[in-house]
Amino acid sequence: MSHTTHISLAIIAAFALSACSGDDTKSRADRTQNVAVEPIADVEPVAQVELTPEQRNFNQRKMDLKKINDALQAYHADNGSYPVTQADGWASVSPTPRAKNSEWLPSLVPSYLAAVPTDPETKLATKSSIYLYKSNGTGYKLIVNQAPDCNLLTATDMAKADPKRMGGGRCWAWGYFTADYAQS
Repeated sequence: MSHTTHISLAIIAAFALSACSGDDTKSRADRTQNVAVEPIADVEPVAQVELTPEQRNFNQRKMDLKKINDALQAYHADNGSYPVTQADGWASVSPTPRAKNSEWLPSLVPSYLAAVPTDPETKLATKSSIYLYKSNGTGYKLIVNQAPDCNLLTATDMAKADPKRMGGGRCWAWGYFTADYAQS
């Protein structure tokens, strides 16, 4: 048994003894002299679950969109509005980027984000999933469009599924949006 295990067992035993009710007039030595501490059986390490590339990308997208959404909320708290997109509506980073990473939501960089994340598959020319953002200042929509993992989302969090991009029994996009932008 390792030194760490002995220390852990000693701490557990001390905690258990301190919680025992009994004659408080006895000294700690008197209360512990008949206590035997059995070693805890070796615990097998839990096997790590191997994620598929789709699950890894899904988890990355969830973290990215939450990070951007948190920055949007902080921006709104400070400025009373969300960053406004141009007249054509959507700001994005796509497989053929329209803007550099930090430029597709310039109001957030560097005050709210060091850099705006991009979809984990953006660099793959064969993939079409992209992060999109649209806002008039009072409402907004932040989504991953053409998301190949939308089925993973709908199984756990249907509220993030983009109602405008659902059809034919398929979810095409998901993310964060205000009620007034749900159909954008």
